[in-house]
Amino acid sequence: MENREVFNITWQGIEVEIVCREPAYMNSHRKFYGCGMFRIEIRSISPKRAPLPITETGYKSIFMTEPELAKQGGSLKYVTSYIEQEAKSKKWQKNLENSRQFNLF
Repeated sequence: MENREVFNITWQGIEVEIVCREPAYMNSHRKFYGCGMFRIEIRSISPKRAPLPITETGYKSIFMTEPELAKQGGSLKYVTSYIEQEAKSKKWQKNLENSRQFNLF
């Protein structure tokens, strides 16, 4: 049976789906290393494929071990913290500025 959690959040008007699961093909990781390997998928739902500070395409896949995921406070806390942290970056701020005004270059 697959471990799976699904969260839906709204970040700055963008609906985001967060799916965290332990894929069946990763069962060997648990067997050999004694802990699970989880895949976290983040996607913009509405507007579809809207850029986020962590992805220009509106989709991102992250693999994380079970202990690291627990250390981060779970997938929901990890993803929201990650988005907020990257939203402070110069690159994201520049993207925001460019999206607010017409840019010829």
